[in-house]
Amino acid sequence: MLSPSDREHLEEIVQQVNPELQIETVTLDTEQTLELILCTDFVCFRPLRITTQAVDIPAALAGQSEAQQALQEWLQSALQGLG
Repeated sequence: MLSPSDREHLEEIVQQVNPELQIETVTLDTEQTLELILCTDFVCFRPLRITTQAVDIPAALAGQSEAQQALQEWLQSALQGLG
């Protein structure tokens, strides 16, 4: 489960990737797999699942810049595949 501050960090990362995106739903399971659904004003995308093997999610949510950059890059890559 995400704390309010974790969600706030994640929202900032998403906004840096694309200011038109908003988080519709987000979950973080016990294995630290992050699942989120991103939306624009017009459409929601399929759920994105990010594992800690792909990105150090706890570090990204804690504000660690390298992990945040990796998360941004992962999101950009995933969103290109959806467009």
